[in-house]
Amino acid sequence: MAFPIMRQKLNWFFPKISRLVLVAVIALTGVGYAAMIPFGFWKKNCLYLTSQNHIFNGSVTSVATDGVVTYVGGWFTTVDGFPRKGLAALDAVTGALLPFDPKVNGGVNSMVISGTKLYIAGSFSALDNFVVTNGAPFHTADDQPIASFPSVDGSVRVSIPDGAGGWYIAGYFTHVGGLVRNNLARINSNGTVHPWDPGTDGEVVTLVLSGTTLYVGGYFATIGGRSRNGIAALDTSVNTNNATAWNPGADGYVAALALSGTTLYAGGWFTTAGGQSRNNIAALDTTTNNATAWNPGADNFVYTLAASGNELYVGGDFTSFMGNPLSARFVQVNQCK
Repeated sequence: MAFPIMRQKLNWFFPKISRLVLVAVIALTGVGYAAMIPFGFWKKNCLYLTSQNHIFNGSVTSVATDGVVTYVGGWFTTVDGFPRKGLAALDAVTGALLPFDPKVNGGVNSMVISGTKLYIAGSFSALDNFVVTNGAPFHTADDQPIASFPSVDGSVRVSIPDGAGGWYIAGYFTHVGGLVRNNLARINSNGTVHPWDPGTDGEVVTLVLSGTTLYVGGYFATIGGRSRNGIAALDTSVNTNNATAWNPGADGYVAALALSGTTLYAGGWFTTAGGQSRNNIAALDTTTNNATAWNPGADNFVYTLAASGNELYVGGDFTSFMGNPLSARFVQVNQCK
């Protein structure tokens, strides 16, 4: 596997993911006021254009909302001309920029709300006056960072709630809180590192949790004690050697996952998945190792996916999808309302 080459491509991409991933999240949540620039998206034969409301002077990589406040993270230093270093908050009803202004000395790649805590992850070593390394939670009630949280010795690409008040984190690192954790870890709600330790030999950039199964995507050849190419399912109730028997495989980089029922959608940079020819996007049956018959095809990298009902939102660097040329690089497939 040409891991250094692909890693170079993704290292270029993550600080610049900006408008594309934000667009995908906005389309799913309806948070249109956070858009950096006007954008369109394709719904079969329908084209829609939103309006610009807030100007970020750098890349936006993540959005999280609790219905009251919408948090925005990325690699920027101003919003509408006001200083905001890597983090900003908007009123979820009015869209107004809020006073929330913690200062990150790097960039935020991922954010997730779990209960009354907002966990941010990325590449940084300080947050306001706190020394933190690449990951830290906030209390959403007062927007204050929580001290004494385990440091991560590399970049965190993605974080999701673990369903128990803590988080799963993934990226490109070897230690969390001083303990060996190769690219995957679970952090308890009290800030301790969970014994769960699947380990992988390559970078992980996308996670989806369903019950006690954690679906993982990235660029690796082994994970959870088994050979798995780019995609795997892990048993969260078992701490080590926990890859399940599910093994569809992909011949490249899996950058995005979205689950809908028993179908796991995968996007990235690959030509085969689930034993079938699939260009950069595939639908995988979680009850078998096989790709389904769905095969739209994208002519370039798919960076983000989100499933809602019978609709799938797809964002990436493609200019053709399902054989249709488009310029928005973002599509919504299935229903056209």
